[in-house]
Amino acid sequence: MSVKELKGALSDEIMVDLFRKKIVHSDLNMLKFLRVDGLECIVRLFALVNERQGNLIDMEPNTN
Repeated sequence: MSVKELKGALSDEIMVDLFRKKIVHSDLNMLKFLRVDGLECIVRLFALVNERQGNLIDMEPNTN
């Protein structure tokens, strides 16, 4: 699922709830057993949650 599809599929509240209840409180030892696609899913969800809450900083600002 692409980032664009994920943005449209889940509401802000569902994404935040999912991330806080399932990812943040999980046993971090599980990360060593994840495949690349599973880890990418967690990273995408993390980025989307933080983007929607205004917690991301643009590291490559437009200079135009």
